[in-house]
Amino acid sequence: MQEFTGALSARQQREFELASSIVTILSAAYPGYAWSACVDARQGIIKIVEPTFMDSTIPFVIHLHEVLYSEKVLRSKLAKVGGEILERFFLPRETVSKSRLESKILALPKDIRGNAKFDGHCVPNWIGK
Repeated sequence: MQEFTGALSARQQREFELASSIVTILSAAYPGYAWSACVDARQGIIKIVEPTFMDSTIPFVIHLHEVLYSEKVLRSKLAKVGGEILERFFLPRETVSKSRLESKILALPKDIRGNAKFDGHCVPNWIGK
């Protein structure tokens, strides 16, 4: 077992930098949400969650080979992914105030564990308002 020295390897540093860039891009595209990203180069994936309403054990996964061609491709994919995540939870894509967002998140239907449902079988009462 390797002892943790506190220093990041070159791979870990690149993963951290890419994850930070992803959070910055998502935050610029969809402000007001608490985006989180984890890059795992060994598995070739990016995991994205918005922990305010998503279960962190079920992230949205993007394969690295889909987005590492250019920053333009990455930005385009993240815009689609961020919007899709928000749509799955019936949340607005536009900038919303913190209080309005909190009220919408609290209104989301929950499963038995208290996680927001996003399967489309239950539509919150504020849809269309």
